[in-house]
Amino acid sequence: AAIRTSELGGTTLIINKGLPTGGTCVNVGCVPSKTLIRSAEAFHKASHPRFEGIETMFTISDFKKVIEQKREMVLDLRQEKYVNVIKDDPNITLTEGYGKLIQSNQVEVNK
Repeated sequence: AAIRTSELGGTTLIINKGLPTGGTCVNVGCVPSKTLIRSAEAFHKASHPRFEGIETMFTISDFKKVIEQKREMVLDLRQEKYVNVIKDDPNITLTEGYGKLIQSNQVEVNK
């Protein structure tokens, strides 16, 4: 929404406290959960061949690597799709804190 507002000539103040920039989806929701689901699917498919006569001996050798790959994906997406975009747009300002609507056109930020 902030990017679209900027495209239309408006300005946006993003007030964020708690999760890193990017919100729930990229940090703790869709992206990390789907990454782990896809790794589980890959393991399942590899360990259950579709053809008779083929046997496999698959194990999870280093689950920490899977978790690290998920963490790196989250960091990369956050940086590329959120932090860099906001930083490079003069019409979008990001500040840390909690916002409180004072009047219809005035917001107070408590850090």
